[in-house]
Amino acid sequence: MQANDFEIGTYFTNGWALWLCTDVGSRIIAGIRVDRVETATLRDGVRTNGSVDARRDPSWLSGPPYKIAEMVFDEDDLVELRLIAAGEVSAWVPDVVG
Repeated sequence: MQANDFEIGTYFTNGWALWLCTDVGSRIIAGIRVDRVETATLRDGVRTNGSVDARRDPSWLSGPPYKIAEMVFDEDDLVELRLIAAGEVSAWVPDVVG
């Protein structure tokens, strides 16, 4: 794929994760992972790790700025990406575990 195949707000996968496109450049795209967001909570000196599926809680998807760190995919990464139709996002599962 090429960077111009993407639009902000479209979903895509690299096979092991589901991403929401947050920016498009001439040779890169940026995205936030939406199928599994790693979380950490510190309460009374005790750290608790967990994860959230941002597809089930849209507050994670509001931005910019986003609550989730953006990842940049360069032109070498783009060959492994494929777009996911909006109607398939809620049922998407990884092709491989990553």
